[in-house]
Amino acid sequence: NQGVSFSSKTLQKVVGAKVDGQIGPKTLSKTLLMDDEEILIQFLDFRLVRYFKNENFDIYGMGWVRRLLMISSETRR
Repeated sequence: NQGVSFSSKTLQKVVGAKVDGQIGPKTLSKTLLMDDEEILIQFLDFRLVRYFKNENFDIYGMGWVRRLLMISSETRR
């Protein structure tokens, strides 16, 4: 729910690639060098921080965090 641009740029930040929003061979190769679980943990951390900064967190925040925790739990099985 945070968009393709945020997701692309966040992945690039996590793996240490140039942050331009374009997922190409360089981003993919850096992704392959990292542990999948570490990428997930860092990616979800960025999402969580963004949720807390959102002006609507008081209204929707608990639902967002609950969904984030479900994603984390499901992907670690």
